[in-house]
Amino acid sequence: MFSEALRQAFPTVKYVIRSGGVTPPPSLDAFDSLMDVTALGLYIVIPSSPGWRPEPGYGSDGGWIEFRNIPRHGHLTYYRPEWYEGEIFGSYEPWNPDHETFLKLVRTVWKIIERLATNRYKYGHPLGNKLMGREVQLMKDAKGGEVWLGHCALEWCRADPSRMLAGAHRVCDDWQVPQTEWYRALRAKVDERFGPGFDDTPPLS
Repeated sequence: MFSEALRQAFPTVKYVIRSGGVTPPPSLDAFDSLMDVTALGLYIVIPSSPGWRPEPGYGSDGGWIEFRNIPRHGHLTYYRPEWYEGEIFGSYEPWNPDHETFLKLVRTVWKIIERLATNRYKYGHPLGNKLMGREVQLMKDAKGGEVWLGHCALEWCRADPSRMLAGAHRVCDDWQVPQTEWYRALRAKVDERFGPGFDDTPPLS
């Protein structure tokens, strides 16, 4: 959902594997979707041209020194969530004349996140909460947290009372899947491309 929403907002968006060291990443290609690559660390790149491709960078000694042409104010670093939360971040340079380009990117991505996720949820295991008399949690009473939980992840969590996200977070009792035209259209497009069961929990082996 996030990848498709980014593509709609930024038609030229590409994903490049981040090396994060002196060793080149396993692939030097640019990918069109988050689903096309399984690496944990990526660059979300918003190039000015649809034909943009990453240029490998090597030092005078032939050692890897990162890609040469990642747009300085046109990219974010993305780490996939595993057991705990993932991250999306970038560098803000207010002294740079082009910093407004980066701020525009961040504002757009934040708006997408706000439409695909929520930072209002309840904490803890159902049994422990019941024993402490605080199992019921409504959206209006939930304080906004630092962690944002995707609506699809919340649907998965709600399907089984024993499920929690990031080891602690669960769905508020009155939470509902968004029914906005934008959200339903986006979800239909993702289901059409990957199938409605793409994000289902895999069967236990």
